[in-house]
Amino acid sequence: METVGIYYRQSPVCIYQSHYTMIKKLSVNIVIFLALLLSNSTNVFSQKNDFVKVSDLKEISEKISDFSNSTNTLTSDFVQEKHLSVLDQAIISKGKFAYKKENKILWQYFAPINYTIAINNGKFYIKDEKKISKYDINSNPVFKQINKLILSSVKGDIVNSKEFDVEFFKNNNYYLAVLKPKDENVKKVIPKIKIFFNKTDFSVDVVEMIENSDDFTKITFSNKKKNQNLPDNVFNIK
Repeated sequence: METVGIYYRQSPVCIYQSHYTMIKKLSVNIVIFLALLLSNSTNVFSQKNDFVKVSDLKEISEKISDFSNSTNTLTSDFVQEKHLSVLDQAIISKGKFAYKKENKILWQYFAPINYTIAINNGKFYIKDEKKISKYDINSNPVFKQINKLILSSVKGDIVNSKEFDVEFFKNNNYYLAVLKPKDENVKKVIPKIKIFFNKTDFSVDVVEMIENSDDFTKITFSNKKKNQNLPDNVFNIK
């Protein structure tokens, strides 16, 4: 089945690859990035962790901005879990993530297949095996929203986002940002996104994207390294 086959490719912005045909036909759907709590998903960040709503966002905003302002580059390993209601087990993908200020982002999947996504100089690149596709971010509203979400997450602009309705929650270990897209086209694909900021350093540990069905995608980051040398050519897709 085409949809399941595409899901196995598991790109971050293409967690939405099941919507890829719709994107071509309607110019509205496709995915990336980077959530948990207020949904019914069953995982380690469920409601039993006693998250409570944060009313004063000043401290969160300042700390996320401090982390962002001090971050020139960021690299990380990640594990992506795609939970589909039609499958008994999650589809697991592994790879590496890289970011360089101001707007260079790279996702590389090494298992179960090789797959690369890059955002570089206003262009969106997808490399599937040997085929490379290039898109202008501004040509598609969903690409544009995804790019803004990723950059907002890394740059610390989420609290004052104009593209999402945002609520913050906290427990002993995390600040949780729950984002709901304002754009109706984006909302049809991903109605809710959750981002977990580690309270220790305010970096992102987990992102979850909740779909309109019971399906959701969870990305967990590890081995994060900040401000290491990262040449521009790392983000060139060939």
